[in-house]
Amino acid sequence: MKKTMGLLLLLILLTAAGYADDVRAMGMGGAFVAVADDATAIIYNPAGMTQIKTISLKFGVGVEIADEENYQNVINYFKSDTTFKDPNSLMDINTSFKTRAIGNVGFATSRFGLSLLPNFQVMADVNNNQLTMTQLSTSNLALALPLADFTRALGNFSLGTNLKLYHAEIDHFELAAGNVGVKQKTIPGQGVGVDVGLLANFGMLKAGINVKDVYSKMVWDPVNQNSYTSSFEPIMNLGIAVKPPRTGLTLAADYTDVEIKKGLSGKVRVGFEQTLLWLFDIRGGATMYKDQVGEDRIDLSAGLGLNFGPVQADMAFRSSDFFKKTADASLAFTIQF
Repeated sequence: MKKTMGLLLLLILLTAAGYADDVRAMGMGGAFVAVADDATAIIYNPAGMTQIKTISLKFGVGVEIADEENYQNVINYFKSDTTFKDPNSLMDINTSFKTRAIGNVGFATSRFGLSLLPNFQVMADVNNNQLTMTQLSTSNLALALPLADFTRALGNFSLGTNLKLYHAEIDHFELAAGNVGVKQKTIPGQGVGVDVGLLANFGMLKAGINVKDVYSKMVWDPVNQNSYTSSFEPIMNLGIAVKPPRTGLTLAADYTDVEIKKGLSGKVRVGFEQTLLWLFDIRGGATMYKDQVGEDRIDLSAGLGLNFGPVQADMAFRSSDFFKKTADASLAFTIQF
């Protein structure tokens, strides 16, 4: 029973965590494992931090809306008046949905990085009269090392690792008469995870691999005598990036979310970034995968970056089902010293 409950809680946590937490990567369809050349390398491939010249600072926020019928239902609900909507009243939308707010703040050098990823999600299931609120905070400590420090034969390779500390809280509500939410229980959780990354840099061609949660452990309800533990499945992400000289163009392709132990197929991500006049970065991408019922899905994304010397402002938008059921929007600022 405890093992089953732990797996259910991990499923909720994975749904809240998502994949593309960075604005620049989102604009490129999430194809960032081999690109990974700023502070978000901590997340996508810690070995990529060796590409940072001095110091990279990043601040970002994002919002995701997903609805069984049309995400506009959720948007229109919040636009209906200016009063604050209590989570208990969200079921007035009368459709199952998911909303998620994420943040990302961090800094990295060529050898060391720190970041914090707060995450808040609300999921409503009208069929079962249930609402779940998930708060997840992930602290990251990453280290990277060029293998050229040991031998010239491996001069094109870098190795990185990321230690993650999880703090989670999951609230379960049940809807009573009149769509009044009644809290059933709150389950806190704490845990740790370790990622390992490798980057091969051959100038215009780069290849990367990042294995998430090589080791992980979550302890649920740790102050209770009935506490239980669970772990994340190791996930492998592979990527390749090409940057032809003197073009300002980067092309990237990733194969991500591969569950190593189960051998389940992952997602194909492709994207590009084109720099124009040293001022603008135009991005686009797509993610192709099969959903839970085995149907083919395509998520489309686009992004724009504005460069002001060492400061870069990025924005991105992503949607699936050709802009019908889901929508993500993010904004970030990066400072490169």
